[in-house]
Amino acid sequence: MVWIPVTRERVLLLLTGPREPRLFSFSAKESNMEDIITLACGVCKRRNYTTVKNKKNDPDRIEFSKYCRWCHKHTPHKETK
Repeated sequence: MVWIPVTRERVLLLLTGPREPRLFSFSAKESNMEDIITLACGVCKRRNYTTVKNKKNDPDRIEFSKYCRWCHKHTPHKETK
């Protein structure tokens, strides 16, 4: 009998089996229905945030109330191109 030290990774490998390598992408998802959009402050017009928008669910321009670090308060942020 051979003693093999057991590590956490080896136990997980035995329980779950070998894993497939995953490919990650920092762009918009594979679907053509989603776009990365930029949100601009309604007061100072600075572009502060980026987010992903589904064109099928939200065909119009979106608007959120977000914190603007240059205005030092919550202001409406609208989608820009």
